[in-house]
Amino acid sequence: MANWRYTLKASSALRDAINKEDPEAVLNALERAWIEIYNYISNEDIYSNTEFNDDLADIDNERDNLYYYEDYDMTLNDVIDNIDYLCNELYDFCDAERIWIEI
Repeated sequence: MANWRYTLKASSALRDAINKEDPEAVLNALERAWIEIYNYISNEDIYSNTEFNDDLADIDNERDNLYYYEDYDMTLNDVIDNIDYLCNELYDFCDAERIWIEI
């Protein structure tokens, strides 16, 4: 069994948004999760300010895609796939840093 260093408080919001299949709520929960992680870690060697800002920019980009996907010649499924990718990035980071996501 893994020894977790931290339990992500934003887990329940992320789980609820995923269960409701609400892409905007998933993006909002991802944003809260990365902010929480950044505040918890606050270590440049593990998660730099640049990486944090890049993660938030990726979320903002997908939020824009969600609102205007047809203007970008995308489908809603394309946006959902991109959001799934962002979720996987969070899961991988948390696994590597032993941060428990209760999903």
